[in-house]
Amino acid sequence: MSDLKVNSISGNTSTGVNIPGHIIQLIQVQTNTVFSTTSSSYVDSGFAASITPKFSSSKIYVLAGLNLYNGATNGVSSSTIYRGSSRISDSATYGHSYGYSNSGAHVNQVTYTYLDSPNTTSATEYKIYISCVSNGGTLIMCANNSSSTLTLMEIVQ
Repeated sequence: MSDLKVNSISGNTSTGVNIPGHIIQLIQVQTNTVFSTTSSSYVDSGFAASITPKFSSSKIYVLAGLNLYNGATNGVSSSTIYRGSSRISDSATYGHSYGYSNSGAHVNQVTYTYLDSPNTTSATEYKIYISCVSNGGTLIMCANNSSSTLTLMEIVQ
């Protein structure tokens, strides 16, 4: 049996050593800024994170952890992810997350993921949009000083 001992490993390019499947960049933002809407269409919550991929072939793994609240009976809380001005995830009507209660207010603490292929090395912004869909009420993100997080990970392919 042999042992390999090294003090450092250097890549042969300016981008360094890249191993497929590894995370090479991590961005996380957190907010407890309250945002509310009564819209039945998706609206920009103002909650966003940006990443500049090192390689155009990289995947961006998006992880959202949101705290949503709707105080109306039959109220809906729905959210989705946009890359820039383009919606990139889930069903057209109900978004990536969907909360509902026919007996009064509800809290929708949701965590979801999306694996994106932006095919760029330019700065890329991911944004959370929220909606009451069609059932009314007021949808509040980060009610009662709760927090929401958005994490972006660049994965080498």
